[in-house]
Amino acid sequence: MKRDLGRVLKSFNCKSCSKEFIWCWKQYGDFRCQTCRGVMTVEEVEKELAEMSAEEYQSFMDDIEEYNKNNK
Repeated sequence: MKRDLGRVLKSFNCKSCSKEFIWCWKQYGDFRCQTCRGVMTVEEVEKELAEMSAEEYQSFMDDIEEYNKNNK
């Protein structure tokens, strides 16, 4: 059975930054490139965590713990 990749993968311009990217049907209606979808580097995450107040950080950690409990 031959698959028609033209129906699965398409080339679109990102709705946010207008750069061309390859869209896959698994992205559903999200027509943004990987960069604009919010992929962050480890350094960016570490910087953001360092800038959080103690209360924000604890809330973040509590959310992670709750997620891990519910999604084993």
